Amino acid sequence: MYSKFETRAEKFWDKAASQYDKEEEKAKTAKKTAKAETKNRKITDILIKKTIPYLKSTDTVLDVGCGTGTFSIPTATNVCSVDAIDISSNMIALARMRMAKMKTEKTNIAQPHAAQPHVSQYEANQTKANQNNTNPLQAHLPTTEETKTTISNIDNITFVHASMFDSTLKPAHYDVVFCFYIIHLLDDQQKAFKRLKTLLKPNGIIVSVIPCLGETRILKYLFWLLSTVGLIPKINLNKRRDIEQHMAETFDIITSESVPYARHQQYLVARNSPQTSA
Repeated sequence: MYSKFETRAEKFWDKAASQYDKEEEKAKTAKKTAKAETKNRKITDILIKKTIPYLKSTDTVLDVGCGTGTFSIPTATNVCSVDAIDISSNMIALARMRMAKMKTEKTNIAQPHAAQPHVSQYEANQTKANQNNTNPLQAHLPTTEETKTTISNIDNITFVHASMFDSTLKPAHYDVVFCFYIIHLLDDQQKAFKRLKTLLKPNGIIVSVIPCLGETRILKYLFWLLSTVGLIPKINLNKRRDIEQHMAETFDIITSESVPYARHQQYLVARNSPQTSA
C-alpha cells in the first residue's frame, strides 16, 4: 500500500503522462523546441554511454522511476534482464507502448563492442585516462558509428507499476540499480538509499542522476514556489555536498561529477558494501 506522499506523486505523474510522450513527439518537429530537444537527447546519450561500462551481460537491473524507458531500453542488450518500475501506471503503459512501437520499427540503438566487468573496466579506463589526462568515465564511450543492434531483439525488459518499497521486490536480487532523476522527488532520501541497499546484491552498483536544485538561489526559490502552489510535486532542493554525504552514508562512491550540459545535475555511481558474516 502506498504512502500518502506516494499516492500524491502517483496522481501527479499519471496526469503528466498524458502529455509526456506528446511533448516528446512535438519536440522532434517543432522548430522552437528543437534546440532544447537536441540538448536533452545529447545529455541522455552521454549518460547512457557513461553507464554502459558498469554493466555486465549477466547483470539483473532494477530501473527505479523508469518513466517511458528512457534508460531501460537503450541499455537492455548489455545485461541479462531489466525490471523497470514506476509509481505511475500511465507511465508504465506508455513505456510498454513505446517498446512495442520501437520493436515494430526495428529501431537502431548504439552499442559498445562488449559489456565490461565493473572493476576491471573502470580500472582500465582510469589507467587510460591517467595516460591521456582525461576523465576515466569518458575513456570508453562508444560512438554511434560502433556496432548497432535493433530494439526488436530485446525481450528482457519487464515494465511494472510499482514503488521501490513494493514487497514483491526481492532483497539482494539486483546487480545494478538505476535511479535517474528520481531521488530528488522522494519524500525521504535516506530511507530510499537504505531501501535500495537492501535490493542490491553485495558489491552491487547504483547509478543515479540527481538534480541539485539548491545550488543557486534562483532555482531554489523557483522550484520551492512551484511545488508550494502545487504545479509540480515536492522536490528536495539538494546541494552536491549534501547528496554526496547522504550517498556516502549508505554506499561507497565510485564517482561523482556534474552532468555535461547540465551543471546542476550530478551523476553518481556507488557500490554496495560486500556481504559480511553474521
